Amino acid sequence: MSTFLRHAAVFFGILFVLLVLPGLLLRLGADFSIPGDNTMLLLGHSHPECAIDDQLVPGLFHAAQAGESYFYTYQKARLLLHNNPQIQTVLIEFTNNQIHPVMEGWIWGDVYMGNRFPLLALWMPWEDIRFLYQHNPGGLSGSIPLVFQQQVKFIAGGMKYRSKAGGFLGQNWSRVDSLAAAQPVDAPPLDSLARHNLAYLEKLVAFCREEGKQVVLIRSPQHPALEVTKYEDLYQAERRNRFADIPYLDFDHFPLPDSLYADLEHLNSAGAQVFSAWFQLQLEEGMLERGTASLPHQGEAETIQLANPQL
Repeated sequence: MSTFLRHAAVFFGILFVLLVLPGLLLRLGADFSIPGDNTMLLLGHSHPECAIDDQLVPGLFHAAQAGESYFYTYQKARLLLHNNPQIQTVLIEFTNNQIHPVMEGWIWGDVYMGNRFPLLALWMPWEDIRFLYQHNPGGLSGSIPLVFQQQVKFIAGGMKYRSKAGGFLGQNWSRVDSLAAAQPVDAPPLDSLARHNLAYLEKLVAFCREEGKQVVLIRSPQHPALEVTKYEDLYQAERRNRFADIPYLDFDHFPLPDSLYADLEHLNSAGAQVFSAWFQLQLEEGMLERGTASLPHQGEAETIQLANPQL
């Protein structure tokens, strides 16, 4: 019996070290702080990730990340706002594809859950974990082993969340011509909307307001040939119905040549630098106080680029 107890003690000791201890270390030592002079927080998916170069926008902490639904953006915002009281304004990307029903799969689809859940699981409210389980129990179960892997990587990386939160991603190509030619003339009608994704955007907005933050919706530039822009009327109706009282910075029609797009959804690095320079100029001229965006006049975007050869 004593031998059995010794073996059991060793077994459970190993389990504790492997499964419990990393979580305890992270709960006690994870660092969610960002630089103290960052008073603006940018959230969203790949559109702002590729559109706004935070090196050109002082005071902005860039936490946008490709493939991120509002479910995971909400989890991220909770951690960042609770630990960074200097944040005054939260900029949230809200664009056409975020009403599309495909976005529901960005929440509980196997690939998206496997990429997002493991890093945030330790701090996720139980009600949100149950939500994932209800929609994809097998996918959630399959993500559990990845939680430990992410915890070990997080600890090995110094437990600083800021390096994992997102950031600007430059693209050094332009493939607009071939992609535009492949877009359908008419987009198929939407039989439903991404109601859970939109519900978590509402939850995110409510949380930011509870924390006393200014909330601003932003739409980054999109190429006019992009298929989802054909749902503009439906998109605007959802925005007015759900977020009519929130400032909305709409840069959808920002005038850029095709050469400054990487594809129909994203700016390339050169386009991002032109757009970011204009974005910063608008901030300096009181854009957040106005609550509306101003677009360059014809040729003015090119003037920005010519005036700043380093862009």
